[in-house]
Amino acid sequence: GESGLAGSWSYELNHPTVVMFDQFDNMFILDTGNKRIQKWTPEATYGITIAELSSVNDPRGMSIDTYGNLVVVDYSNNQVPYWDPLNEVIRYKYPANHQVILLPINCPPTTATTALPTIERANQTCPFTQWNNIYSTIAGTPGSYGTSTLHLRNPQDVFVNDYDNVYVADTNNHRIIRFSPGKVLVFENKRVYYYVEGSKSGTNIAGIQLRAGKGKSELNTPTTVFVTGDQTLFILDAGNFRVQKWKSGEPLGFPVAGGHGVGNTLDKISHSYGLYVDDQHNVYVSDHRNHRVTLWMKNNTAVGQVVAGGNGMGNASNQLSYPWGVYVTENGTIYVADSNNHRIQKFTRSSTSGLTVAGISGVAGSLPSQLRNPTSILVDQYHTLFVLDRGNHRIMKWPLGSAFGYIVVPISSINSASSMRFDPTGNLIIADTNYHRIISLSIGCRCTYPTITLIPGPATLDAPFQVRRSQGFYISAYIERFCEVPLREDAKWTITNCTVGCSSSIPLHESIVNTSNELYVPARTLEYGIYEFKLTITMIEFPMLPKSEASYIKVTPSGITANLVPLGTTMITHGHQQNLTLNPGEYSVDPDTRKFDATVSLSRL
Repeated sequence: GESGLAGSWSYELNHPTVVMFDQFDNMFILDTGNKRIQKWTPEATYGITIAELSSVNDPRGMSIDTYGNLVVVDYSNNQVPYWDPLNEVIRYKYPANHQVILLPINCPPTTATTALPTIERANQTCPFTQWNNIYSTIAGTPGSYGTSTLHLRNPQDVFVNDYDNVYVADTNNHRIIRFSPGKVLVFENKRVYYYVEGSKSGTNIAGIQLRAGKGKSELNTPTTVFVTGDQTLFILDAGNFRVQKWKSGEPLGFPVAGGHGVGNTLDKISHSYGLYVDDQHNVYVSDHRNHRVTLWMKNNTAVGQVVAGGNGMGNASNQLSYPWGVYVTENGTIYVADSNNHRIQKFTRSSTSGLTVAGISGVAGSLPSQLRNPTSILVDQYHTLFVLDRGNHRIMKWPLGSAFGYIVVPISSINSASSMRFDPTGNLIIADTNYHRIISLSIGCRCTYPTITLIPGPATLDAPFQVRRSQGFYISAYIERFCEVPLREDAKWTITNCTVGCSSSIPLHESIVNTSNELYVPARTLEYGIYEFKLTITMIEFPMLPKSEASYIKVTPSGITANLVPLGTTMITHGHQQNLTLNPGEYSVDPDTRKFDATVSLSRL
């Protein structure tokens, strides 16, 4: 109940007279003023009505008989009504002494349940990701708005959990509605949902009154929804300047940020559009009109702390201007779609200034290096940024450290996209706000890493392939590409002297001939030693994902051929008056050098 406040909502009571507990710590309350019996499970924030007592005049006492029936004393009528759970009706009995006796409850057998995962899923994409330009509508009716579960009205945000449930912040219907694409809810039993195929009908799960309100069961123009692994909803209830935490299956929420009206003090937030919840249920709010991002800790929801911006509107590194989307990585790095500064700002943990990682600060444009009023941002496992560039009607992919992005999806046919998410398979799910729908762009991992096979190979540093210095040799590369579309690529050969530690790269000699799949090293080009020959293939469109393969070759001495006479001479004839001259210094051959060194030591001969 609410202290000092009587009411009939599920979280309120009106003159309760009896409270009882069972062995599971479930609390049963005789809510006399509302003529009902409420059951509150441990740590619940609201009660469930298990018996309506509208035909009872003045219920005052309650107990449970041996069959599990709830027995209630009707004070004014001197009768004892009881709730028959088997037939779900109220029956009456008339005790002689007007007593109520507490008897143990007879409980049905319990059923096992499976716990839901609580770890947040990271955005997963394949290395060379592309999306189809042809989209499908998975929620809402294109171009038509309404209040039915088939319609939406200006949805601002969408969230997809690991079970492919699509949660929509149906902003102007003041609700959160859940869809299972292509399915319709048949019935719900103990939070297990049963669907049949063939419909895009949704289920209202928060703000079910379909009107703006500020009560715990009401919402006012919600702009963002975030769903954790245990199915808890966090809703940016923008019109009420608060974030509501809404546990799965409950009919009402409770504020975990703001809720004290609009303002710029740290206990308030403004009308905002960006929300992120980490795996500890700490809440980050992109406070749109206060030009800041605030963090509301799970154990302190009364006041937030500034973690980005908060120094007035501006384009300095410690300022923001009407920020929208916010994304937080596992290590606490915060990315902010700084909309009116046309940039994405990165704030590392505890930093007071941000770094522009996409766009040009204060400059709106449509060049690959520019953005125009970005509203949503995602980060995948490669630290690649995906930016919803709303003003340019496109989605940009921004590789880590790059000065410019690539258009992965042009969305000129989409009326007014506000936010986007990845689903578990990597499809892009977009809230098309002014067209009253949620659309899906299917992913196509049309390229993956190439495979490189070097010949000769395999050869390792411990077991290199051996060649003599007097021999020229080839290294050939067999490259297998896995792309459905042609992509430009850059091939680069590098040679590293690994005789001592593989520490020094050497420049390619002008006599070395190299192509994208072959390297030729002429004889006597490299000195004796062990060398690493590495080929690196880089897709120009995806420079952050190079692929390399190396082979190791040992250059060895060929050996000196000692000749006392000119090479090729088989017989020497001379007279007894002629001198016989044997000259190994002139006639010997060292194939590893272009000219024999006559000063070579005898040991080498």
